[in-house]
Order: sequence, then C-alpha cells, then structure tokens
Amino acid sequence: MSLVRQLLVPVLVGAVVLGGCSHGAPDDPDLPVGPISGRLDAQYRGNLTAQVTAAIETDVATCMADAGFGYTPTTQTYDADLPAWGSPQFATTYGYAITTWRDMPHPAVPGTAVLDEAYRQALWGPDVGEAGPEATWQPAGCYGQVLAAMDLAGSTVVRDVNDLAAQASTDDRVVAAVAGWATCMAGKGYPYATPDDARTAIVAKTYSADGTPLAGAALDALRAEEIATAVADNLCATDLVWARASVLAELETTYYAAHKADVDALFTRLEELLDR
Repeated sequence: MSLVRQLLVPVLVGAVVLGGCSHGAPDDPDLPVGPISGRLDAQYRGNLTAQVTAAIETDVATCMADAGFGYTPTTQTYDADLPAWGSPQFATTYGYAITTWRDMPHPAVPGTAVLDEAYRQALWGPDVGEAGPEATWQPAGCYGQVLAAMDLAGSTVVRDVNDLAAQASTDDRVVAAVAGWATCMAGKGYPYATPDDARTAIVAKTYSADGTPLAGAALDALRAEEIATAVADNLCATDLVWARASVLAELETTYYAAHKADVDALFTRLEELLDR
C-alpha cells in the first residue's frame, strides 16, 4: 500500500467535513471566505470533526469485529501545540507531513504500520492498482461501508464543493498566480510547475527504484528535502493563496445561492450524527 493511500485515510473525515476548506490555506482571518467554507470552519472550530470521527471510528470497530478482526478506534486528535497545517511553522517542522507524518504528535493511526493484507482489505478495501489515480481513491471495506451508511462519502454537496477547487484552478487569476509561484520556486532551485507537483515529487521519492520504502539515511535526506521544499513553497505561495481564496469565495457564493437547501441538509445530517 502506498504512502499516498496511508495519508488519505486519516484525513478522510476532515475532507468530508471541511469540503472546500481543505483546499484553502493556512488559517488567516483576513482571507476571503465563501458562505459554505465559513460555516464549515465555524463547525470545525466547534470540534465537529473530532465528534464525527469518533462516531465513524466506533462503527468501523464494530464492522471490523464482525469481520473477525480487532480494531482500536482513534479520535485523530492532534496536540494543541501542533502548528496550523500549511503555516510557515508547520512547513519548517513537518514539511508536507509526508515523510514526517510519524513525527507529528497524534495518536497511532491504524494502517501506518505494516499490516496483514486481509486486515487492510477488510478495513479499506482493495488497492486501486497501478492504473488507478490514487488521488481519487475512495475507501471500500469497513470505512466505505460506514461512510456510505452515514450518507457522507457520496454527498453531492461534498463532491460539488470539492470540485469548486478544480474550477478555481482554471480561473485566469489563479492561473497567473500559479505561474508566479512557479517562477518564484524556480528562483529558489525547485523546478515545479504547481504546488501539487512539488508534493507529488516528494511522495514519489518515498520508495526506492525496487519498490521498497526508504529508510535510514536515505529517508532522513528526503525528510530534509521535503521540509526545504515546503518552506520555499510557503514563501512563494502568498499571491496564489489570495487568488485561490478569492475565486473559491466567489464560486461558493454562486453555488450556495443555487443549492442552499442541499447544503443546509448536509449540515443537518452532520448534526444528527452528533446526536446519535
């Protein structure tokens, strides 16, 4: 199982709850924010993510027990002193949280250790294979069953709001900002066209040519490269962060006006989960 998939699992609930916010930037009260992201952010600060995660984890543990496996639920609660994701402080310490994931102050995440294949498939479902784009992987297994039962994994609103980021990427303001980011990064010695390219390059290097995970000095060197890249990325991203936030806020405003009932229904569903 690739590191990409390992990282997707623990952030899945955050993506479901935060929707388009997950495409945003470091926590900055001055950034433009749309009506959906603003509402979700307020819910998140009210510990909604932790409570929904706890509900999901409880049901996953039951599902795994029914399948004959032991499973210890995790609340995915991070240390209060952890820097905000995407902030300069986070980049300096943890880079993109790829090679540094296990260094972060959080509970043990099921699946980051080497696990029996039958256990992995029971928990997440089968691997997508080499031909499948892992960035679009969705959980099957017990995670998939639980999310489907909670009407979260297939939420039209979640998909639509996440899709707004793709729409934003084609806006002329964002395209120009990405080009500026690339020029800035090239000047620092990093020949990447987009921020995604920078992160993907680090992920690709976590395995050696023969497919074995990096370890020892090689992993330490990659960790240093990851942090240096993330720091440069953060310094070069100021204009891009603002451009993307401005465009997303506009897109959300338009979407919410057309789909207010559906968005409100999603919030109602999330609140119902907390009352179980």
